[in-house]
Amino acid sequence: MRVVITHLSGAYRGEREVHDAARLTIGRAHESLVRLGRDDTLASGHHAEIWEANGVWSIRDLGSTNGTWVDGRRVERARLRGGETIAFGYGGPQILFELVEELSHDRPRLDEPHEFPFRARYAWAALGISPLLACGAVIGLYFNRDIVGISAGLGSALLFLLGLAVVRVNMTVGPDGIERQGIWSTQQLGWDEIETLETRRGPVCTVRGGGREIEFSPKDYREGHLLARLIAETSGKEWQ
Repeated sequence: MRVVITHLSGAYRGEREVHDAARLTIGRAHESLVRLGRDDTLASGHHAEIWEANGVWSIRDLGSTNGTWVDGRRVERARLRGGETIAFGYGGPQILFELVEELSHDRPRLDEPHEFPFRARYAWAALGISPLLACGAVIGLYFNRDIVGISAGLGSALLFLLGLAVVRVNMTVGPDGIERQGIWSTQQLGWDEIETLETRRGPVCTVRGGGREIEFSPKDYREGHLLARLIAETSGKEWQ
């Protein structure tokens, strides 16, 4: 298991680190494995540490001056599952903490389209709840509770359709450019049309060009960081 640290703000904004160590020290001190900028004064020299024990990753504050914040909540110690945004001091530098099984160093060939499937984390919940509402609709109609039955039936159909739609939100890169197949529409950008690559908190990546844009979050896609790297390498642009 590897740890991927993406600096979302601060002196090293936009930089990404990959670590194999089971313990990471974080702070402005020179010896910190995850080093924050000298000018990131809301962070302490030895601010926090992240470690793994028996397959569980955790973070703890090391008595910092301004505290450690995980997804907007101040913590002394917290479990990490991957995908958390961590701030060192309120309004201080932020990182995205992620866990990956393997980070490929090989770029896929673009002689033919390469698809990056959407993780659809919430689609399965919607598809699972839909049958329960359908059962509720049948029961409501059986006992002449028409309003309850009709409402549950409509809710079941809506969740089912929404779940199916979300499952199909995929990104594809190929010889002609990028395609994002969304819930309601499909967006496309050719490689020669790309003007800028931008990132913001989340992280959310935005590819702009020709008056159009494609947005995606690497954590929402399988091999999402490989997707972001592939876009940068092929377009010849850097993520800002």
